[in-house]
Amino acid sequence: MKLRFLASSLVILGIALGSFFGLRQTLFSQEDQGPTYPQQPIAPSPDVLDDPSLKQDMPPYIQEHIKALAEDNAKPRFEGKLGEFVLTPGKADNDSPCLPQGTQELYSSTLAEIFKGQVEGGQCYFMGLGPDGSELFRAYFRGELHVSFSAPKERLKLLTVAGRPAIAEDPASSLMPARLVVIERSPSTEAPGIFIEVSAIPQSGGLERAIELAELILSE
Repeated sequence: MKLRFLASSLVILGIALGSFFGLRQTLFSQEDQGPTYPQQPIAPSPDVLDDPSLKQDMPPYIQEHIKALAEDNAKPRFEGKLGEFVLTPGKADNDSPCLPQGTQELYSSTLAEIFKGQVEGGQCYFMGLGPDGSELFRAYFRGELHVSFSAPKERLKLLTVAGRPAIAEDPASSLMPARLVVIERSPSTEAPGIFIEVSAIPQSGGLERAIELAELILSE
């Protein structure tokens, strides 16, 4: 009994950690200091649901999560141009410049109020984690904007947020966050563009919450 409980607990823990680290985290390589993004976590094999010793200790919502991700991962990822965005699943090799020291264009009083000190960044980018679990990333870009969403086309949709072009990724399961990318400012010969990416967990309102946060920032 103890061994069965331990095995089931490890499966559930693995799913939970996969979902957590699948949230938007922007990492900078030591070579080019450009942002890269990990791929959406792969679902555990649905075969675990065929093992009675694991399944009986597994909450129904975890079983549904495993099935939903397995079904989604069986579908091809959309890659290429969609609206004003270029989908590059699992990575976003944007040309993201840094502006001169002291530039605070990416930071604002609204961000300070929403994220209440849970922030980092400066003249290169802004990252924040909200008290409701929402995540925000704001940075510069040149050329076309590459988006790291790893999803079949049916989970992608083009939107307009505060008059700006946006793309959303609906979650593959009810335990995954919704993600939104908005082009705040298009690049020009005078200045780089600015984009905003927001992820929001279902408990905070999902895509509606992500859109709300983006609109607050863009209203300044």
